[in-house]
Amino acid sequence: MAIAVAMKILDGLHDNQGRRVYFAPTPSAQFTEAQTGWNATSNQWGSSILSLGGVFVEVEINMLNGSNIPNLNGVTYDTLKDWIYEGMQRFQGVLETTWPDITPYKQGGGKVLMFHGESDWGIPTASSVRYWESVRQIMNPGMSYNESAAAQNEFFRLFLVPGATHCASNSAEPNGPFPQTNLAVMIDWVEHGILPETLNGTIRQGPAKGQKQQICAWPLRPVWSGNTSNPECLFDQQSVDYWNYDLDAFNVPIY
Repeated sequence: MAIAVAMKILDGLHDNQGRRVYFAPTPSAQFTEAQTGWNATSNQWGSSILSLGGVFVEVEINMLNGSNIPNLNGVTYDTLKDWIYEGMQRFQGVLETTWPDITPYKQGGGKVLMFHGESDWGIPTASSVRYWESVRQIMNPGMSYNESAAAQNEFFRLFLVPGATHCASNSAEPNGPFPQTNLAVMIDWVEHGILPETLNGTIRQGPAKGQKQQICAWPLRPVWSGNTSNPECLFDQQSVDYWNYDLDAFNVPIY
């Protein structure tokens, strides 16, 4: 049963017709949000509803004065899809942060330095890849993939951090790097024109603690060889395809 549950989580959210609703966590992500909770009243293990998501449903979707949904009784995969769809419609101009045409920001000299842990348990890594790719496609019509990626990387760089979890390094993968100098990197980029070809990372725990590593910029992927601490950043189509997939449960573009 436990294996079946894990496989279902890693498959990601689909509706009752088998169409994909949302991105899946990576196999290396911890199942933090799938943990059960102990009910001291009934003396039984049961579902543990994370209030970060539950309060959104209770207050913003159901329009009730509460701090979490009381239970998941009657909630199906289609219910989850309906909550997502209603949230997108109701709060498109207030809470959505996925607008893909940021041309005015680019023309104003703005830069975007975005990073996401590849083992994030809370926000699937593929969601950041989806946004970067959406901006690339919308802002660079008519270009080839390589041409549009190069144009995108002039002002918007995405770094997938190997082994990192949700906004932090990962005790389960202790030898993975974690960026520590992003503000300095951004200052150098904006004020001195120093393009961050890679992102500085530091190993924060484990036997290699304190070692510096470089993190590759998307769509390049890290390849380690020999005993070197830094990877070679290469383009690999199969790896790029792994992070890009369609959310076909919706009839509108999802950015």
